[in-house]
Amino acid sequence: MLRGFTLLEMLITISIMSVLLAFAAPNLYLYQQKHKIRNLASEIHGFLVQAKSEAVFRNKDLWAHIEMDSNPTVTGMWSIRVTDSETSGAGETIQVMVGDKYRNIHFQSNYLSNQIKFNGIRGKISNGTLRFALTDLIEKPLNLRSSFGASRIIVCGEGGEFYGYSQCSSQM
Repeated sequence: MLRGFTLLEMLITISIMSVLLAFAAPNLYLYQQKHKIRNLASEIHGFLVQAKSEAVFRNKDLWAHIEMDSNPTVTGMWSIRVTDSETSGAGETIQVMVGDKYRNIHFQSNYLSNQIKFNGIRGKISNGTLRFALTDLIEKPLNLRSSFGASRIIVCGEGGEFYGYSQCSSQM
């Protein structure tokens, strides 16, 4: 004898699944946002390391110009353009990173004149910080810091360990 589900059994199953989904959806959104900021940190770090290597390879000073619609911006309307000219919008464009897929992440620069200089001889990079944080978790920002003296580029959590990155030290 074949037996299917009764209407009551189907309604109970659907209501239980709805309750479980209601609890899971916010956690899924938060997981997606955390993945987005980790991806941004990794992508910017790799981009700047590549620009530093390109300056040494060419044996020529390069500049990364940070172009934003506002400071800080959450629109994703920002870009980092590496050129062989100190003047923004001039010279040969070597590589470009755009922030359109990183909407709703606060992105802020404290580099002088919103540009990063890469020395062509030793690969030294100008001092400064890029700061980015999720709009939902603004109190947990990440910093991408560069140091001319150490010629290093690191990503760290401002005020604690966030998203798998260690806390920023005051020594860099």
